[in-house]
Amino acid sequence: MNSKLKELLIGTSKSNITLGSLTTIVLMIALRFDAGVSFFTGLLLYNISLIIKGYTLEGLLIKSNINKIGIIILDSIRIIVVVLAALLFKDNLINILCYCAGIVFNYLSIGICFFRKERGSE
Repeated sequence: MNSKLKELLIGTSKSNITLGSLTTIVLMIALRFDAGVSFFTGLLLYNISLIIKGYTLEGLLIKSNINKIGIIILDSIRIIVVVLAALLFKDNLINILCYCAGIVFNYLSIGICFFRKERGSE
């Protein structure tokens, strides 16, 4: 795997686990236990989805050993899994919002990882 992509995925995963765990604990204390669980579920599922997407994109762009139909099928499965997991929390608005916040938190972790790496290279 490309070292820069690997660094981004590992850094994002570390940020997700550390900051996501702290946020989950705060949500469990401030709101309810199930709000924290739904946040962490969104965080983990989307982090796994991000890692899978990173490997498939590398395979498509760098190694060219993955066909385009395989990418479409894999992306469809990723989306279906994320949506099906969201259906677990459909009965409670706070839980579905926490689940969505867990997904959005991944983008925050990517930004944190990117800016930390850029600042460190000066």
